[in-house]
Amino acid sequence: MSKRPMSEIGRMLDCDVPPLMPVLPLMSTVVFPLGVTSIQIRLEQSKALLRDHAEPGELIALVYSPAKREKDLSPEDLSKIGLAARVIRSLNMPNGNVQVTLEGLRRIGMEEIIRSEPYIEARVSCPAEPAVDPARINILASRILGLLKTISQLDHSYPPEMDNVFSMNLGDPGLFADTVASIVRFPVETKQRVIETLDIGERLNLVAEALDSEVARLSVAEDVVRRTTANVEKNQRDFFLRQQLTEIRRQLGEEDPQEMVVRQILDRADTLGLPQHVRSVVYEEANRLRYLAPSSQESGVIRNYIEWLLALPWNKPVRQPIDLDEVTKRLNAEHFGLDKVKERILEYLAVLKLKNDLRGPILCFAGPPGTGKTSLGSSIARAMGRDCVRMSVGGVRDEAEIRGHRRTYIGSRPGKIIRSLRDVHSSNPVFMIDEIDKLGHDSQGDPASALLEVLDHEQNAHFVDHYIEIPFDLSEVLFITTANVLDFIPAPLLDRMEMIQIPGYMDAEKIEIAKRHLIPRAAREHGLNESDITFDDAAIVKMIREYSREAGVRQLERAIETVCRK
Repeated sequence: MSKRPMSEIGRMLDCDVPPLMPVLPLMSTVVFPLGVTSIQIRLEQSKALLRDHAEPGELIALVYSPAKREKDLSPEDLSKIGLAARVIRSLNMPNGNVQVTLEGLRRIGMEEIIRSEPYIEARVSCPAEPAVDPARINILASRILGLLKTISQLDHSYPPEMDNVFSMNLGDPGLFADTVASIVRFPVETKQRVIETLDIGERLNLVAEALDSEVARLSVAEDVVRRTTANVEKNQRDFFLRQQLTEIRRQLGEEDPQEMVVRQILDRADTLGLPQHVRSVVYEEANRLRYLAPSSQESGVIRNYIEWLLALPWNKPVRQPIDLDEVTKRLNAEHFGLDKVKERILEYLAVLKLKNDLRGPILCFAGPPGTGKTSLGSSIARAMGRDCVRMSVGGVRDEAEIRGHRRTYIGSRPGKIIRSLRDVHSSNPVFMIDEIDKLGHDSQGDPASALLEVLDHEQNAHFVDHYIEIPFDLSEVLFITTANVLDFIPAPLLDRMEMIQIPGYMDAEKIEIAKRHLIPRAAREHGLNESDITFDDAAIVKMIREYSREAGVRQLERAIETVCRK
């Protein structure tokens, strides 16, 4: 293709362009009139174009494509408004790419794609710019200059006199808008919209709106930087003040309050005789606490964690020999009937006494409601001289209720197992787990799986609560569970427990239970003496058969209480 005379090219800002022009698609940059830009060319189609039009002075059309990848580039997706540009220099790079320097001339309209191989060539035209409203132009130009001044104040990478420099181009409003859009760091899509806007008033308005968005973005960024700097400066100031305060206290012979707290923690750790692995953790956390401000959130978290470690009964078992006669006496005094159940409990405790080891099967009292399952466990605890802990797991769906929450969570705390042991200050209580057949299960975890570790003697010697994160020995705890229906207990849990079936009571047994336990207790709870109210057998039988048709005695107890209130 023959080269066009330079005189003709010089007139192109004001007159026509060649009707046919080679098209160089641009995906990541936009060139403005009178702007000079260097572009790295990787696309083979574009390299073919530059092989034919690489000489300085050659004219090509620069057209934006919204394609994100080169393989998605399509002539049909090219913008309808592009830019006529002049080649200033073309250079072949060692990596095979071509670097071309271009100068933008004027906007052109894409009328028709003539061919797409070996490169795109199109029929183009010079679009006309609508008439301008001088008053509107002046208002928009003033607004843009004010926004430019604000941007230069918010972003110091722009020169402070930027608004004065741009004001020199006010004689040509269209060129003024193009120059602002080319200098300010707008998104590529915004710059292309400026290229496509032929109406100068609309173009200035578009630039003003883009500057508004840029000012808002820079204001937020500046506010974030300011707040961050203020926080850093405050932390540094607090640190230096604390250091000065520490030095002043040292010279006055006073002890630092935080150091006093740490010393008290270490003294308690030594006095309690904690296991070595627990003491090491307490010392480590106390040393971390020493360098934190007392008012900091992390300081509170660490102190709470240390308090839990110091409060747990790491080595506080209640040592009392098992007296089978005392157990028999207490079971008979507090529970009528259930001879086979009592016999099995005595056998279980006799084996524990001979072995001097609690690593036997976990007992599970299974039977209808109101048959004395929980009270049997309490009687065993009193007979053995141990504390009794009761924990109901009916409806528990979150594994964290058993294992606890990790300390990274706000408001975290240990699970029910560890909390209960802390409350009784004993490492070997009788631990009643009620309603084990009513455990829940959902997306937050499987509490039944967590209980496996608790009830398995092979694992519970090293039970790890998520909050404590130190193995705790549960092997000396006597776990007893209760259930109403065995069918609902997960098979792995069922396999770890020995079932003791507690049958429902016969009428004769209910009569004796009412006379020995229910009536005296109801009288005491209602402020009556035993002589103030009496029940004959016929009345008790009537209440049993007509008002409390059940396997247990809860409804019977309520019926007796109703009579006591009359």
